[in-house]
Amino acid sequence: MAKIITLQQPFAWGVVHGHKPVENRGWETDYRGPIWIHAGKNKSAFTGTDPEDWYDESDGTPFLPGCPEWKDLDLGKIIGMVDLVDCVTDDEAIQRIGENPHIGGPWCFLFANPCVLKEPIPWSGQLGICTIDLEPKDDMFLPPEVKKGKGAKKAKGTPKKPKK
Repeated sequence: MAKIITLQQPFAWGVVHGHKPVENRGWETDYRGPIWIHAGKNKSAFTGTDPEDWYDESDGTPFLPGCPEWKDLDLGKIIGMVDLVDCVTDDEAIQRIGENPHIGGPWCFLFANPCVLKEPIPWSGQLGICTIDLEPKDDMFLPPEVKKGKGAKKAKGTPKKPKK
């Protein structure tokens, strides 16, 4: 059994493509290890906008470089996997990864080793961190040299399996 969390698009895309190393939540978790990223169906946070509208007002840099248009973002599907390496306060997140427009807290899940699925998997989604009967296999993911979107960071292979 593996862990999974639902994120709204375009943030789910940003996480699995390495542009968003942090996810903000109002609750903390003790879980550390690989976690599937599910792109929820809700896109209300950005209704009426396009990726070119999503930028850091302080310096004009895009929040998610290379993010596709809405019509090309997967909704209601598992799109990749990352390692959840820590859960810290927003102040600690800034100390750990530096200033980042995605840090908002109060709790920040820190991610590493993003991997993108070759074929997204439909899933209905749930709240919180859940368990799913879907074990990662290397052949499920795009190879590390494949980049999705301009400026996307390389995936580093399949996230590590949790220690038992």
